[in-house]
This record gives sequence, C-alpha cells and structure tokens, in this order.
Amino acid sequence: MTAAPPEAGEFPESVQKFIDLSPTGDILRTLSNQGIETVAYLRSLGEDRGWERPAEDRWSLRELVGHMLDTERVMVAAALHFGRGHECEMPGMSAQGWVDASGYDDRTLADMCNELEKLRASNVQMFACLGTSDWLLTGTVDGETYTPRGIAWFLAGHTTYHMDVARAEYV
Repeated sequence: MTAAPPEAGEFPESVQKFIDLSPTGDILRTLSNQGIETVAYLRSLGEDRGWERPAEDRWSLRELVGHMLDTERVMVAAALHFGRGHECEMPGMSAQGWVDASGYDDRTLADMCNELEKLRASNVQMFACLGTSDWLLTGTVDGETYTPRGIAWFLAGHTTYHMDVARAEYV
C-alpha cells in the first residue's frame, strides 16, 4: 500500500501540485529520507540564515520551517483520526494566520530543526502502524476529503515544494 500513490478522491484538487511533487515508490521511505535530508540542509545554512526573507512581505526561513511544522501536525492528526476509522471533519489552518501568531522568529533555527527531525520521525512511525485498509479510510480537513495515503503523499510534496522555494529564494 505504501508504494501506490493516492488516487483522485483521496485528496482535494487544490493539493494536486503537491502530490505531483512526491516521488513514486515507498512513501514511508520517502518521508523518512526527506526528513533527514531537509533537516541536514537547514542545519547547514547556519543560524543567521534563519532571519532571511526573499522579500519584505515574505516569510523568514524560520517562519517557513514553522509553517512546515504546523502543516505536519494538523495533517497527521487528521490522518490518525481517519486511519482509526473516525470519519470526521477536522479543522484546517490559516497558513498566514498561524505564522503571524507563532513567534517562530523568536526561536532558533537549530531548535526548529530538532523539532522537525523528531516530528517527522514520529509521523513516519504513525503512518507505518496503519493497516493496509486504514490508508484508504476517509475524512475531511477544512471541508475537503482526504485519506491517510493522500495526506502522506501531500506532506512529502509539501515539504519538497517549500524546500525548493528555500533553495531558490532564501540562499
């Protein structure tokens, strides 16, 4: 089950671009390796780079990482609910509103990397514990239908997207 990408109906059309950025193959391996590579890259940038913004109206690198943390938490909580057979409506998040309320620029990039490393490893373990049929159970996030499989692939693509932005615009 972890090698097959999600099908239409397992995620909303609005996240198709993220699904398309996810490599094919074992999604658990992808998420695990991606977490390690992402944290290693961010750590290599050094603390001073955490303040950088590609433009005045854009997030700092710390805020970008914080957004990735928030997204992982919200979406994996939904995947857990759905994977346990609780077909429910989960709240979404306002990316900008959450960043504005976060205080991420008050934290160190090193601290955020430590958090991301542990969070991603924990999330991979949660996905690994889902049974084959659990990956296809549904629920909604912010009014949009997802399955745990759709969420896993979304998270991989979401990270790829934001790390591509970081590599292109922040350094």
